[in-house]
Amino acid sequence: MPGLPRGFPARPRRHGRWLSSALLLASCSTDKIIAPRDSGNLVSVTITAPSTTLSPGQTVRLTAQVIDATGHVLPNEPVTWSSSSPLVATVDPSGLVTAASVGATSIAARARGEQAVQDILVENVDICTCAVVID
Repeated sequence: MPGLPRGFPARPRRHGRWLSSALLLASCSTDKIIAPRDSGNLVSVTITAPSTTLSPGQTVRLTAQVIDATGHVLPNEPVTWSSSSPLVATVDPSGLVTAASVGATSIAARARGEQAVQDILVENVDICTCAVVID
């Protein structure tokens, strides 16, 4: 097979031999090493939000999907959540957003160096009380 060093197996006989040979080759090279991924290359991260406008104290659970190059959803891929303005709204590791004060923030979901962002608006809800007098 062209491009392989002498003695490098063109066809692995056993998975372990291929992996150990590949690791040995990678450890001897000074070129940029790209680690193999078992789930394919990541294409995108998406966020689903049932609501994007909240009142202080309200919560909403965001969900993130990580999708590989073949279009498959990677359900067990770890996602890291963050808020651009935690004084407006915080987000916990499971994607639960809690509105804290009036303002706007962006919630980001990150996986394998890619990210998706969802804008969240926190507004006060004015409650109007009306009295009707009938004479």
